[in-house]
Amino acid sequence: FSFNYYLVMSSIYHEKEGKKGGKGIDLISKAEKNKAETGHSRGGDTIYAKLEDEIFRQVAYCSSTFKCKGERAEQYLAETGLVSHKLVMLVPASSIAKFRKELAKMVGPLPPHTWTR
Repeated sequence: FSFNYYLVMSSIYHEKEGKKGGKGIDLISKAEKNKAETGHSRGGDTIYAKLEDEIFRQVAYCSSTFKCKGERAEQYLAETGLVSHKLVMLVPASSIAKFRKELAKMVGPLPPHTWTR
């Protein structure tokens, strides 16, 4: 297959302003600690569940988010103080080389891809 665009879907989280996380923990220090321990990225008040999602969002042609609703989302908000969102991105195939270059800067050299275009 030869795709012109990739549709990437992921989860992201936003801090609920003025709220503390479960058990009274300040969310900002909790998020910074999480980043140091797990390498998960944080941009402003957006917490990306996966490092590569932040890069995909930078190289995407367009992206959109929407708030998750339902029992699980409400339970997660109550436990962590984070509002769950879904992130949908349209990434041009021509941007994959730039994506791989940016990802390599963050995690080190990547193995060469085996497919050709």
